[in-house]
Amino acid sequence: MKIIAFVAILGAVTASCYDDQLCAFCATENICKKCWYSYPDPTGACRPSLPTVQNCVTYSPDGNCSGCIYGYYVTADNKCEKIALENCALFNPEKKCLGCANGKALQTNGLCASESCPFENCVICGQNACAKCATGYVLDENDRCIKTPANFEGCIKISEGSCIECSFPTHNVGRFCKLRSSTDPTAFAHGDIFQDVADKAREECLKMFTPEECSASMLSIFVVALALIFALIPSK
Repeated sequence: MKIIAFVAILGAVTASCYDDQLCAFCATENICKKCWYSYPDPTGACRPSLPTVQNCVTYSPDGNCSGCIYGYYVTADNKCEKIALENCALFNPEKKCLGCANGKALQTNGLCASESCPFENCVICGQNACAKCATGYVLDENDRCIKTPANFEGCIKISEGSCIECSFPTHNVGRFCKLRSSTDPTAFAHGDIFQDVADKAREECLKMFTPEECSASMLSIFVVALALIFALIPSK
């Protein structure tokens, strides 16, 4: 079956997280602290978790989802469920909003106010800091959005001159983020259906962000794309 073959290739990825193409933050050359669409195993490498959970982007070693795309939260039965609270993009396990979208400010009562987010160039607004910056900006040590420095494209957050989280489809290599290789075994293996996946992902992106942000931010597209690809690949 195509999915089984795809997973078998994923399992062959090296045990070092240096240049591991699913690693968002490689703390050392051997320990990945955060993996996209996978989990860090005891050796520090990113390993796929099956079965996958729709709209999940990070997993724990037990196979459970540990983080969903913006606009969804992890339920007690290990699913990513859409947040019903208007303009809320981030939920905690107690179902309290942690970040608001669409330029809204987060109030102390956990609701998204009509007032504008007080943090400049922020698209996911927390109560005391920004959770996600607009395209062309990156979070600094104080969770404020600064202009993305040269050579830091794909970075979500910078600390002490190094990127400590890379957006998908980039991965952490040293101080910077590197675009995934199209020849890497963990890359999309079904190019003929990629456009269909991307179109569906864009539809989800537009529910939370503006057309400009969805066009410019590859993260917004690919975060949903990989979750959808398994549903589109026919099993034979």
